[in-house]
Amino acid sequence: MGAGDKVNKKAHLYECDEIRWPPFIDLTKPWEFGLKGARNFYLDVNEESRIGVWQILPNSSVEEGGDFDKLLGNGKKVILYLHGTTGTRGGWHRVQLLKLLASLDFHVVAFDYRGYGDSKGHPTEDGVVEDGYFMYKWIKERSKDSSVILWGHSLGTAITTKLARLLCIKNEDPDGVVLESPFNNIRDAAIRHPFTALFRFMPMFKEIFIDTIAENGIYFSSDEK
Repeated sequence: MGAGDKVNKKAHLYECDEIRWPPFIDLTKPWEFGLKGARNFYLDVNEESRIGVWQILPNSSVEEGGDFDKLLGNGKKVILYLHGTTGTRGGWHRVQLLKLLASLDFHVVAFDYRGYGDSKGHPTEDGVVEDGYFMYKWIKERSKDSSVILWGHSLGTAITTKLARLLCIKNEDPDGVVLESPFNNIRDAAIRHPFTALFRFMPMFKEIFIDTIAENGIYFSSDEK
């Protein structure tokens, strides 16, 4: 993963196998979310991670039909979307963005990190970045000369930043990066998050709530990356 980016397999972002809300959402049918020209499929990143993926065609390519993989190389720009910390690729606000991007004639590939939605595995900092790198490589193998842009939202901005750094180190630079609602690092974000407002005046607040994040190997230091 690059110098200083060692994997800590015990550093789980969450102590659960699945992060899915609403709990009974069916991610296998993206068209039922109102997405035109969309498909759902699964990819094995490694023995620890199997991720669920949506591919949404640009509106102008929907009528073409045919092979989804080959259509990635039809010259339209491709956006790899990396979502935030809660919910799944099927979250309402995310679906609205996917619809908008498709209407602007982008290919969009959205996926759930390991442990999210119907993806398998335990989410760790390096693990979710590995999932993003795997998806980027999967797209590049099929997109020919089409531009590939990373789009991260909230926690996804930290994953995107770390992924972009990794790609640049490997001389595999993305064609663009979009950071929507980014933060400096996970410590600053946790301190300033509205959910922690009620606890900030408690004795040992930082030691109990904030320092334990780093103790579990979670930093997401976008300011350094």
